[in-house]
Amino acid sequence: MKKIAVILIFIFSLKATAQYNGGAGDGFAYDGTAQTTLTNTDLSVAYNGGGGDGFAFSSLAQTTLNNTDLSVAYNGGAGDGFAFSSLAQTTLNNTDLSILYQGGAGDGFDTNIADPVILDDFPRIKLAINVILQGATFNPNPGENNLMRDNLRINNYLPTTSPYGDGTTCQADVFNTGGSNGNGLSNDDIVDWVFVELRNFSDASSIDSSKSALLQRDGDVVDIDGVSDLVIPFTPGEYYVAIRHRNHLGVMTASSTFLSQETRDANFISSNFNTYGSNARVSLGNGKMALWTGDVNSDKSLKFSGSNNDTNAIKDSILSDPLNVLNFITFSSSGYLNGDIDLNGTARFSGAPNDSNPIKDNILSHPGNFLGLSTFIITEQLPNN
Repeated sequence: MKKIAVILIFIFSLKATAQYNGGAGDGFAYDGTAQTTLTNTDLSVAYNGGGGDGFAFSSLAQTTLNNTDLSVAYNGGAGDGFAFSSLAQTTLNNTDLSILYQGGAGDGFDTNIADPVILDDFPRIKLAINVILQGATFNPNPGENNLMRDNLRINNYLPTTSPYGDGTTCQADVFNTGGSNGNGLSNDDIVDWVFVELRNFSDASSIDSSKSALLQRDGDVVDIDGVSDLVIPFTPGEYYVAIRHRNHLGVMTASSTFLSQETRDANFISSNFNTYGSNARVSLGNGKMALWTGDVNSDKSLKFSGSNNDTNAIKDSILSDPLNVLNFITFSSSGYLNGDIDLNGTARFSGAPNDSNPIKDNILSHPGNFLGLSTFIITEQLPNN
């Protein structure tokens, strides 16, 4: 199997040089910024005027990756002839801290510039994951048999906040055509959110890190910008990689892999890619594998009949829909719904087409259901089950 890898970049601790140094005998104090790292984010006083000189005391506010505007380091008093200097916005790609203070012409004060402070040097794992959701392959668009449908995106049902509870959000324009700017390829359109887990190599039931991500129509799992490979801020090491979806059964790599500096694919689509457990994925009949659809009640199993089955969960949601005022069993609910297992934007218990029959079909066709029992249960093949 292909190895999954990471890009690891170590944190550098760089000292930003003095931002202002007064001239000899001018009575102004010398102050430099403290070392700045991702774990020590307080940029200390850049300039502190001497007693009675009329200059304001200015310091940098704490700077984190979520607050990238480095505020004014020094602002001279009214009429003192000193220039106003502020830091330009600093992002992961713009790491040079610009001049904090410049004296006015002829005032005798030195200009000092900060050495570059690298803000994007932190341990991270970069994954190129491919996966198909079975439900999104049903009734493909004409001429698009190799692409999942993106009805949820087309109908504006996709939320900008992940449904998996980690608080991840994306910009609304990520759901434009092409995954961002509206001018991209249709195979990059977003199908839905997915959830990626890094599991402990010695205890695969233990999740060391996790992150919500987005899934494109061609099966690429991308970061919240809709186009880039997924980056998980975490330390290098040996991990299992698992991927989940809200109404499909999750899968995991068959063995743990040391995640290192070179990006490698985790291609859950390929039938040659080994996964944990038995029959963890469903064959699409074209050499491609997909996640089993139908886990409506999120109990990590597929049930067509018996107690706590997924078809009844669809029925209950249909009958409780406020718009179903006549309690019709054939009513269709619309929206971002767990009962919508084919991801077409509607959930239906009965009638044609409905979301109950695909669950039955999966149960009856499962390789482990030798007797063809409708009461057979498909269990998610993850070690916590």
